[in-house]
Amino acid sequence: MGKRGRKRKNELYFDEDQESATLQYLKSKDEEERRILYEFYLKEPLIKMAEAIINRYNLQCKEMSFDEQLNDTISFLHTKIEKYEPGKGRAYSYFGTIIRNRNRALQKKERSSISRKESYDTVSTTIEEDEKYSYKIDDHDNFGTDFFVEFANILEEIIISNGNSGIFKDDELKIGYGIIEIMKNSSLFFDSGGGRKFEKNRIIECLRNLTGLDTDNIRINLKKFKKLYFIKKQERMKKDFNCDDSNVKSTLPNFYKKK
Repeated sequence: MGKRGRKRKNELYFDEDQESATLQYLKSKDEEERRILYEFYLKEPLIKMAEAIINRYNLQCKEMSFDEQLNDTISFLHTKIEKYEPGKGRAYSYFGTIIRNRNRALQKKERSSISRKESYDTVSTTIEEDEKYSYKIDDHDNFGTDFFVEFANILEEIIISNGNSGIFKDDELKIGYGIIEIMKNSSLFFDSGGGRKFEKNRIIECLRNLTGLDTDNIRINLKKFKKLYFIKKQERMKKDFNCDDSNVKSTLPNFYKKK
């Protein structure tokens, strides 16, 4: 990304006037006075400072436009004005440090995100071709997609009824609502060739996006829902196909046992 920024008329964009305005801002308890001090004395100099630091230290992000990055920096900086302690140095140095640290953190987060995407892209093709990462729905399970929607409704009812009871942990609730969203759109997760192969890797990726959890946490918090899913599936198959489900009642999770 090429360097960008307003051409400065004066190198001293943050001088004694801005130092004084910062001190007055901290002392003032009047919101209107603070707004005027920020808008007329601090905002433009801080924007120029941020532009200069981002360019000087090569802190430009690749996946954000310069304006997006600059707006993020100024918004973050505005939340840190209150924490400035005049006795520990000039406001200029304090704000400069905040700007550098914020943009280094943005770059680090971006690199981590890019690395995860590259890792996923590297293995995704192999995974999609590997049968062990897919479910095959046989002829006996042709009610599959209909049952997914049915199970989504069952699960939604259970979560709504028990969501505030402490039975579900926070991460489990995130997973539960993610499962509901996926099940109600289950046709999107069958292979594109029109077969009955249910692509597990796509589900995990979708749950990562919906919940913000990593793969290990997703797998751990899926256990309760997988157990409930197979219980309800057995019940449905018994009804439709007269399958044996002698162990169904004994394996019901505690929160679903009827009293």
